[in-house]
Amino acid sequence: MVDFQINTSRLTLIPFTIPMLESIKKGPESFFALTSFDLPLKFTEFPDSMDYTIAHFTKIRPEIPWTSYAIIFNAENTYAGQGGFKSSPDPEGNIELGYEIAEPFRLKGLANETIEALIDIAFGKQEINRIVAHTLAEQNISNHLLIKHGFVFEMALEDAEDGKIWKWTLSRSVYHLRKLMHTV
Repeated sequence: MVDFQINTSRLTLIPFTIPMLESIKKGPESFFALTSFDLPLKFTEFPDSMDYTIAHFTKIRPEIPWTSYAIIFNAENTYAGQGGFKSSPDPEGNIELGYEIAEPFRLKGLANETIEALIDIAFGKQEINRIVAHTLAEQNISNHLLIKHGFVFEMALEDAEDGKIWKWTLSRSVYHLRKLMHTV
């Protein structure tokens, strides 16, 4: 395993490695043999995301903390989803956040906890001015959680792979104002 991880009250976010991602694709036994964590049978609605991340890591190994993470639910010693940053910050200090919680672990506050940890990590770095997130272009729990954390709707977009999506942003100033007002 790696030296860096993000810890919350109930979760451990462990940076993905190519062997870890390949073990996920092979299934629960392979993942457990490598990590000692259980893997639910239904762990993602986007299985292509594993291939995308492996291809990305093969080209460029992201620097910590700007990487993707396995979300481990500590109470059950199991993989509960994935989340993290889609790339390094751009020259303007923007970073894109993404996450997915596995179906058996939804509606338990784990996405909320993951988002909060990733926002805190990002804005803990002075070079980050804005966090971007994209959701499907429909009202859903992801929109609700982003709004809860201070993200604002910026625009609707047409994505080549996902079709219509919504772009959400959170600025450093809004993040710090929310911290000062204790709304985070």
